[in-house]
Amino acid sequence: VVNWALLVFNLLPLYPLDGGQMLQAALWPKFGYYKSMIGVLTWSIVGNILLMMIGLAGGPYFGGGLTFFIGLFNLIN
Repeated sequence: VVNWALLVFNLLPLYPLDGGQMLQAALWPKFGYYKSMIGVLTWSIVGNILLMMIGLAGGPYFGGGLTFFIGLFNLIN
């Protein structure tokens, strides 16, 4: 169960994670490197802020403070 949870979390389309890098690689042929990177980074900022809000509002049900700090760490990177 833990391995599946880590797999799903790592495939979120947020840039420092593998899912964000896969999304950027998929968009690269159509939009070029610069535009695909800007698009994925913009999406990642929004997604990480949402992840932080889920961590704050979810309490102990969605990982609590850990989810907030994961979103914050991704946002800083």
